[in-house]
Amino acid sequence: MAFNPYMIETHYALEMAVFLLHSRQPASIRICADDPDVVRAVIRRCGWAAEVVVESPELIPVAEVYPMPANVIHAPGKKTDAAVIPFTRRHYTQAPPADYAVAITHNAFSYKSLLRPGQVEDNIVSMRRWLAQTHRIEQQIGLLAPGFIARWSLAAAAGPRFPALHFGWSQRAMDRIYAAGVGAWLSYVLILAGGRR
Repeated sequence: MAFNPYMIETHYALEMAVFLLHSRQPASIRICADDPDVVRAVIRRCGWAAEVVVESPELIPVAEVYPMPANVIHAPGKKTDAAVIPFTRRHYTQAPPADYAVAITHNAFSYKSLLRPGQVEDNIVSMRRWLAQTHRIEQQIGLLAPGFIARWSLAAAAGPRFPALHFGWSQRAMDRIYAAGVGAWLSYVLILAGGRR
């Protein structure tokens, strides 16, 4: 499926990932992606960093679209303060050399597997195992957990015939768009973050 920066799961996952990055105030960030659309979506949100490292020199012009103070460079193997791995975990045998890493992936243990069997390749177990090779997992956040879907479904069922119920349940759903604990394990999108061991 092509990357769409405007889909609800993409937008909210990137917002949370960059929030986690920003909380650490890293001077340098590596964007682990080679799709220009993915890099563009992340770099738009990371202009506050002093330096942004991209995976290939062809991606440097992507940053020129946005006026930002960040110095965008291509430096293979360079250790950075932080790294973001947006829906690209399968391309890496291990997390990049960064003091802090935030990874985003889809989860095969979610309801989406019922709707599209076999199309969601990654899951929370393999993602945790992958990140734990080099980093201590400090945060695990799910997006679009079953609680969100239940409330969103009630809002959709109320529809235009019952606008007060529709908007009330929609708001309740959005208030629970992120999940922790068991909810994260069953969420459609996972965000894992941690510092280097």
